[in-house]
Amino acid sequence: MTETTSPELAWILKSIAKQTIKKLGLINSSDKILAAVSGGPDSMAMLVVLHDLSTEMGFKIGVAHVNHSLRGAESDGDAAFVEEYVKELGLEFHITKVDVNAYRLKHGLSPEEAARDLRFSFLNEVMKNFGYTKIATAHHSGDNAELVLMNLIRGTGPDGLEGMRPYSPEKKIVRPFIHASRSDISLFIENTYTPFRIDSSNNDESLLRNSIRKRLIPHIENKFNGRIRDALNRLSDIIAVENDYMNNIANNHFHDVIIINGEDEISLRSKNLKSLHEAISRRIIRKAIDYIKGNLKRIGQSHIEGILGLASKDYDCEMHMPGRIRALRNGDVIILRKEKESLRTPLPVPAYRYLVEDLENLPFEIDIPQAGLWIRFRAAQEGEVNPSELSGANKIIFEKDSFKLPIVIRNTKPGDSFNPMGMKGSKTVLRFLMDLKIPESQRKIQAIMESGDTVLWILGKRISEKLRLKDSGGNYIVAEIFYQG
Repeated sequence: MTETTSPELAWILKSIAKQTIKKLGLINSSDKILAAVSGGPDSMAMLVVLHDLSTEMGFKIGVAHVNHSLRGAESDGDAAFVEEYVKELGLEFHITKVDVNAYRLKHGLSPEEAARDLRFSFLNEVMKNFGYTKIATAHHSGDNAELVLMNLIRGTGPDGLEGMRPYSPEKKIVRPFIHASRSDISLFIENTYTPFRIDSSNNDESLLRNSIRKRLIPHIENKFNGRIRDALNRLSDIIAVENDYMNNIANNHFHDVIIINGEDEISLRSKNLKSLHEAISRRIIRKAIDYIKGNLKRIGQSHIEGILGLASKDYDCEMHMPGRIRALRNGDVIILRKEKESLRTPLPVPAYRYLVEDLENLPFEIDIPQAGLWIRFRAAQEGEVNPSELSGANKIIFEKDSFKLPIVIRNTKPGDSFNPMGMKGSKTVLRFLMDLKIPESQRKIQAIMESGDTVLWILGKRISEKLRLKDSGGNYIVAEIFYQG
């Protein structure tokens, strides 16, 4: 603190905030703003500025504080400090204490991610329950520059390079200081004697954000570009504008590609997705994931590229993503589904099993709706049996007494094998179907016929060598497939 104060310097910050609010329409007179105040210099400066502007501009203001319990008595001291200061201002105050460590261990998050989740969960709850319209945070241009650089180091796409916008409509967050610098805030604090608390964890350089702020950016300023923060903020502004343009194009194509099956499932038309420029198809995929997941946390470029890869396959396959999101290629569509159980839990197979217990009362039919077909059993007609001709995939001819009853018609299961007509040796049924590029979803419901635990027919695909006719004599029966619909 200095003994000599300058009101002109102090209120530069207020002028920047007021201009940002008015120019961008961040706050209007009908708003009730919930200021997120930690007790640090940035948030305390924001509280003072917003409190002053609320009188000038006619909006209402309240304050929320989250005690993250990460620094013991220091965290409790921050909470008491903020509460006392807010009471002096006569503002509505909302406070909670959370256990970040317990939450992060339960959900597998970093301390920063866990603290952010809990903080915004509380802020949103207060906003909903007490009639607030927007949440105000004290992020400034330096914070934005650090975020853009941090995202770049981690590996990011356009959304990460966009950084923080002055207003995030989906989260109802306003950032009145986003065009102010850290030095603007420091001048305000010094010249208005605004009290604040220092968070000791801000000096912990094991945290990437702190290391970037305290070591990397100063190094770049000294060696390469003394105005790197300005450069990063310009990049952020440029990317934000271009993102808006590209997202508008993606939105125009969204319903050409997407079929919304419900809250937890979306289908993407592979052909339509592939017909678009990759920059647009990526954005559509991200929008689809966000719809069923609720966010894009831990969704990286590899996941987006993986789904694009599914669209290029000519067979069924699947991939797993964070948040229990399963992506399935099923014929001409890609299904994105949020599972209720772990992705390690196999998808349920619609099992079915039909028995033919005698072959006396011919003809008769068996309906197999799970496979979309029905089978007619009848006596072979005169001249129909010719050993030199092989039965087709949709029809078999067999000697009545050669089959061990009951005949079983069921869907496939792991371990099934048979000896395909015209091939030497046996092959697993699933491998045979994969070689035919049958989608996985269809492989699971594929109908097979077996007798005495021996697979004799993959219905509609191939018969077993065991059904090769030896002569034209005997009592022969024909089984034919007819497809439903």
